[in-house]
Amino acid sequence: MNTTFFETPSSVDSPPERFALLDLCYHTLSSVSNVQQGLPIALAALQQYLECEQIELHCNELSTPIALAHAPLDAENLHWGTYQPEYATVSKGQTYLRNGSPAQVWIPLLFAGSQHGVLYLQRDSNFTPADLDTARTICLAISGYVQASHAQNHLQEAFQEKHRYVSTVTHELKVPLTAIKGYTDLVLTGMAGDISDVQKQFLSTIRSNVNRMSGLISDLADISRIETGRLRIDLTEVNLNYCVQQALRDMEPQFTARKQQVLLSLPETMPTIISDYSRVIQILTNLLSNANKYSADNGQVNLRVQVEPAHILISVQDNGIGISAEDQLSLFTPFFRSESREVRSQQGWGLGLHVTKRLVDVLGGQIHVQSQLGSGTTFTIILPR
Repeated sequence: MNTTFFETPSSVDSPPERFALLDLCYHTLSSVSNVQQGLPIALAALQQYLECEQIELHCNELSTPIALAHAPLDAENLHWGTYQPEYATVSKGQTYLRNGSPAQVWIPLLFAGSQHGVLYLQRDSNFTPADLDTARTICLAISGYVQASHAQNHLQEAFQEKHRYVSTVTHELKVPLTAIKGYTDLVLTGMAGDISDVQKQFLSTIRSNVNRMSGLISDLADISRIETGRLRIDLTEVNLNYCVQQALRDMEPQFTARKQQVLLSLPETMPTIISDYSRVIQILTNLLSNANKYSADNGQVNLRVQVEPAHILISVQDNGIGISAEDQLSLFTPFFRSESREVRSQQGWGLGLHVTKRLVDVLGGQIHVQSQLGSGTTFTIILPR
């Protein structure tokens, strides 16, 4: 087993400085997230505080022991897992004084009643009871620190594995869905022969659900990319008028089907902003889609753009069912859908507004909602110019 040694300064005699070393040890264990960086600092502070010639940490969660010494010693024979003298009680979770001498001591690392390592201390003079109490207390802190880091690493690995799975699944699902949609559109055009009105209705239902599934896959892929920092943002000079018109064209069939009217309030001169074309259009489309879903047939949707010196305000207002104060607290969380019967009657996955907020955040903007149950809803996007 390889052991890394770190050279440390000589002991500090001044009591205030000694207590500062103790503070450094505790502060490091509570604030430095990287164990490989934090443990050597904390152990070096403890070594100088206790004026040790040698200090070593052996732990199951570490690939190699960490040893600090004025003169490097052979730490291999001191490894708690391979060297257990008959008279040592360290394996039972008790402090062990070698040959009964306070000048060398092993202190166990305990977590949830189980030992997972040991701290070895050596110096020329005897350790006082106060010194041993301090060392035991710091061992508890080190044990919690190592275990927390170990758990965090496992959590991060699971997080990355989840997103690898989502990325693979969304990619694999796009291929058959594209084929289904393509052949459905071909059949609807009559390229495969004449079809009846009933067949057209069935094919339209298939296409509608394929589009719905494609939207879900795109939302899941976007969320995964955002959470892993892989979302591609192409910043350029964006013409907002183009974005507004494109979003309206994308939503025109839905508004027409429900005979809803969209009113525009745009400035005479629409400024450009530095942003991402596709993401701004996606944000506007999501908000218009939300207004379309939760407004009644023959309803009205207002889209307004206001220009301020440092920001652009884009608001989408509907006169639909509104959102209760309770539901507004969870509105932007993933997969959230109100228990309201009116909301449940509309198709949705509860991802549209979550993705919208995440995209607005990525673009450096803000999103706000004003709503009253039964009186409609207004979403306002604030984007930097």
